Amino acid sequence: MDVVKNHRKQLAEYLTNKQKQTTVRSQETAVLPRVRTTRVPTSRKTAVKTNTGRLKTATIYDLPNEIVLKIFGYLSIGELLSVAQVCHLWHQLSSDNLLWKPLLQACVPSQAVSQQLGDLKSSNLKSSFMQRCIELRNKRVLRLLKKKNPYTGVIHCKDVENAFKFAGISWQIVMTDTSGNEHCLQNQDISYHLMSVSVRWFSLQMIPVNNVKKISLYSCNPLFHDSKTGKVVSNGPYQRSLLYSMDQKLSSTLDKLKPVGSDENLKVFALEDGIIIGVWKEGGEIAFIAIASGLPGLVKKCIMGTATKMYQSPKEKRSACLPESTYGLYGYSCTIQLRTMKQEIWDQQFNNVECPNSNIRNGIAQFHLMKETDRQILIKEIAFPWKTDAFKSKIKDVCCLDALLTDNEGKVVWNCSSAVTVKKEGSRKFTFDMDFDYCREQSRCIEYSDQKGQIFIQIDKVHVHDEDKTYITHIALSVLMEMLPTQGHDIPSSGV
Repeated sequence: MDVVKNHRKQLAEYLTNKQKQTTVRSQETAVLPRVRTTRVPTSRKTAVKTNTGRLKTATIYDLPNEIVLKIFGYLSIGELLSVAQVCHLWHQLSSDNLLWKPLLQACVPSQAVSQQLGDLKSSNLKSSFMQRCIELRNKRVLRLLKKKNPYTGVIHCKDVENAFKFAGISWQIVMTDTSGNEHCLQNQDISYHLMSVSVRWFSLQMIPVNNVKKISLYSCNPLFHDSKTGKVVSNGPYQRSLLYSMDQKLSSTLDKLKPVGSDENLKVFALEDGIIIGVWKEGGEIAFIAIASGLPGLVKKCIMGTATKMYQSPKEKRSACLPESTYGLYGYSCTIQLRTMKQEIWDQQFNNVECPNSNIRNGIAQFHLMKETDRQILIKEIAFPWKTDAFKSKIKDVCCLDALLTDNEGKVVWNCSSAVTVKKEGSRKFTFDMDFDYCREQSRCIEYSDQKGQIFIQIDKVHVHDEDKTYITHIALSVLMEMLPTQGHDIPSSGV
């Protein structure tokens, strides 16, 4: 019994002492003063002590700059440019020459690197690196465009395709809504033709026409390529080049235009610069956006423009005085193609095209490319296939027109790429002085006009051997005289 009493006494004393210790600790904690911690420069400490001796949790901003630079050294080019946007400190550290020296050596040939390195303390290697990569990219791309297609006289479409693939060029369309929000879409389809490139966007993420305040079209050009393989650096940054911009509300623009074609589902409109927009009849939303862009100067527009300004090729100087003569213009060539967004329907080249003085009036030169006796048969149906992510169909009597006029030196005088419609011949807007009367009830025509030129194509159905066949029977072209070279041609002074 004495043993049990002793155990009970010891247990009671232990519990009493434990309760007193807990009470004292809680009282000490309650009266502790509030301590304000201060930021210590990262170059001195990686953690901060309070007055009570406790350590505050350290963050990445408490690391020494040397450690941060070591971490940044494992990042890719794209990641390095991303962290530069976090804060001023990271922007400064991510621009350190020690980080960009190995990147410069990986993306720029060794001979060019030695010229760029110089004094690491006084030069901005990041800026030099990016500028040098842009210069090398443009030089390599333009080097692929030296060969011309003997048929058209301009850069071969295969060379343009190779240049686009080598540079990694993609297309981006940006739609700004009425609230100022931007909707960016990458191209979903691209095809190369004899004289043009077709690009399409047909995502279901399109917004209603009434909500589109601005449309901008860009080419996206990767900045960095591997110096050994020449391939585009994955996940790297890209440079945007402005190709087209419409700063007014889309609904207002379409209200002023007549559709080039329609079916039971949608209407198709042709805007300037080869822009094609399909709009659903029900709901008024955009079904697809496409562009037909001519090959002359296209690659330079894609790689040498900026995000805010389109690239403008330098204008050639032309003689102010025109020599008097009794002949006119001669030695021109014109290539014309009718096509869809993927396949050709018809194409023909006309050589040794002439324009006599009688066809030069009011500063406009008229070329008659085809006469009735030179008719061309149309084997394929003129139609415009379209598709979205969910639907597809085709619109009859609508196609894309590509036209290219060159002088006797092979220089491009005028070119166009646009969606056009086949309509009744009697409804044409432009009058050409034809040397014959060829109007029938079934005659149809294709007309296109811009600020520099216009083209007229007459199409007729002819009954041959109990069968109706479709022929192109006449083509006429008008171009402003200011577009034509003045040296090496005989142009009357009265024509201007």
